[in-house]
Amino acid sequence: MNSTLKADEEHQALRNIEKSRSEIVFVTPERLQDEDFMARLQGLHIDLFVVDEAHCISQWGRDFRPAFLHLSHAIRQLGRPPVLALTATATEEVARDIGEQLQMRVPRVVNLGIYRDSLQYRVVPVTSEKERRAQALALARETPGCGIIYAATVKAVEDVFDVLLEVGESVTRYHGKLNARQRAENQEQFMRGEARIMVATNAFGMGIDKPDIRFVIHYQLPANLETYYQESGRAGRDGKPAQCLLIYLPQDKRLQQFFLAKAMPEAADLKRIYEVLQQWGTGEEPKQQRWRKRWQNSRRRDCG
Repeated sequence: MNSTLKADEEHQALRNIEKSRSEIVFVTPERLQDEDFMARLQGLHIDLFVVDEAHCISQWGRDFRPAFLHLSHAIRQLGRPPVLALTATATEEVARDIGEQLQMRVPRVVNLGIYRDSLQYRVVPVTSEKERRAQALALARETPGCGIIYAATVKAVEDVFDVLLEVGESVTRYHGKLNARQRAENQEQFMRGEARIMVATNAFGMGIDKPDIRFVIHYQLPANLETYYQESGRAGRDGKPAQCLLIYLPQDKRLQQFFLAKAMPEAADLKRIYEVLQQWGTGEEPKQQRWRKRWQNSRRRDCG
């Protein structure tokens, strides 16, 4: 069940669910906030509630996907079936947070470790952007098989894509500035093997399971170690040898520091929030609210 289904497809899927013709139902967390949909599920016996990519509960739940934090409510509505949370990249802290958010009383944690002997990791140091581009081109051309090149910005993705396209490589791209149709087409092109190389931001990868990826190149430093492990771990899922290459330019740290700074509120923002909360606490009407009322009153007078 997702937003790409046409009306008749969605209607048929809902009928299959109600008639218990579907043994497994795939949904987004947002769908589980739909009261009508939940009412359909409540009429069924749910044997297992599975949360895939469960680290998203901790990483995205407090940010732009708050529906992840409401999964525990859906679990209660469905009569508390057994819960299985799956992730390949959870730290101990994130694992604890997952258990708390899903209200798992005494979760049994199965940790299979992170070491994969089929992956060969290598860092390629460079001293300039020109050398970085040259190394990326050389690594992509000399490494056999299909692969992914991750870049930290849309501009870098477009630059690498253009360079590879110019030399005749079979390449496609994926980032948030492309429309949904383009992203879907490019993804399918790569998954079907019609494009050998995918150049992408970290927008590409969630749920991607292509077993024959022979290399993952990080064109720029990723945000953190967990992200790097998750993205590089998309290589060699068939158990055969694969290359994980990081092109390192010391200035890359500044870019990640910039992203980190933008993700946090500035001191002036915190001060404004504190002042507003103080005014509410004392019963005093916040200044912004007074100005809004004045503006609305003036608008009414202007409209006669």
